[in-house]
Amino acid sequence: ESAARIAAIRKKASAFGTDTPPPAVDDCHDESLLMRNIFSADEADGPAVPVFLGAKTDFDSHVVQRFISRVLEGPGGTGRIRPAELRPVRTDDGRETGLYLFEPLRQLSGGRSLVMLCRKPPPGDIIRDLASGYDSIVVAGRPWDADLLPEASPVVVTYGICDAAADDIAKMLQGRR
Repeated sequence: ESAARIAAIRKKASAFGTDTPPPAVDDCHDESLLMRNIFSADEADGPAVPVFLGAKTDFDSHVVQRFISRVLEGPGGTGRIRPAELRPVRTDDGRETGLYLFEPLRQLSGGRSLVMLCRKPPPGDIIRDLASGYDSIVVAGRPWDADLLPEASPVVVTYGICDAAADDIAKMLQGRR
């Protein structure tokens, strides 16, 4: 229902030239089907390890910190994370992009999943280059940013960073066995 409301608002906004229409919304809500199609067991030996991407101000938000906590810890997440060691994303020539990576579980092996938390549109060329280094992508909160990704990328899209979205993402990432 939320996805339909967001699509209607975005469609109305595009009529005034302020935005582009959203991508089509898939009505499939079967979690097991989603996990089989996006996170195939053949792709990795263990759970996917999340790496979070956003602007520095994104990581300062209490809502984002709670989301990260729930993705990492599951539904019992505390909503608090230790101060993040953010790694700046740079262009090939060394310029800063304004985006940062937070990889709290570096010691774990397994596939890597990029979780995009950007609250503003990220630079498309940077996202395409960065996405190529991950097994799967989660676009959290800004579903239309999935259009910036290479077509072959396995992508999961959420229409927000609420607790339910974080819990489902945690289950999907852990389901890669």
